[in-house]
Amino acid sequence: MADGVRRFSNGVRGPGDELSVGLQQDGATTWLRSRDRGGCGKHKTGLSGEPWGRPMSSSGRLSADMEHKLYALRYFGCEMLCLGNILAQMWMMDSFLGGEFLNYGTRVLGYSDVPQEKRYDPMIYIFPRVTKCTFHKYGSSGSIQTHDSLCVLPLNMVNEKTYIFLWFWYLILAVVLALLVIYRMIIMCVPGIRPRLLHARSRSVAMETAWAVSRHLDVGDWWLLYMLARNMDPIIYREFLEELSKRMEEKPTSRA
Repeated sequence: MADGVRRFSNGVRGPGDELSVGLQQDGATTWLRSRDRGGCGKHKTGLSGEPWGRPMSSSGRLSADMEHKLYALRYFGCEMLCLGNILAQMWMMDSFLGGEFLNYGTRVLGYSDVPQEKRYDPMIYIFPRVTKCTFHKYGSSGSIQTHDSLCVLPLNMVNEKTYIFLWFWYLILAVVLALLVIYRMIIMCVPGIRPRLLHARSRSVAMETAWAVSRHLDVGDWWLLYMLARNMDPIIYREFLEELSKRMEEKPTSRA
């Protein structure tokens, strides 16, 4: 390509490859370029002196902002759907077992604390191992005879262990996902925590830089930068945020 700039795809980068990131601010698209230099494993970042391309219109800037917001909201919404899926599975499992599943694990845990004369195994109560069976067969005179006997249900010995595992597994997933949803809500509703999370994601970024960048961005743009930290070299990411904070300080904007 022109000027020796080469594109890369599929996440594979070579020496001399450039990474371009465009951010909208005051109606103009500012492009920042970071380049990996070969040799000695060191990285050098080159930043464009002027914005690339023409200024973006107001409608285009709003469209990009909404796209980033929708991306973050869809991401958080998928995590809420995972929580809803677990709760729905627990409710359907409880309905399938006749209302005995939701407190199944607690009764199993409290089984050893019950006095011996009042003790009954909740696993056997839900999944009996022995039951009464009635057999009908023809006798010697040709009439139907009824025989009562006890039948052993060995498969229920497996079922009771399987469902007690599912109960604890669903409980763990529900608690973890509920905490995750609360954590995402805090990110959305408490902007003051975002710089600390950005600094925790990449320790090479100074706290002052994280604060300078975060206070100019809404939750959608901030989440995009937060996810970029997973896929960029820490040194390049630090230099990128430092340059971004300088440009934001030169052209301060207010974000909702």
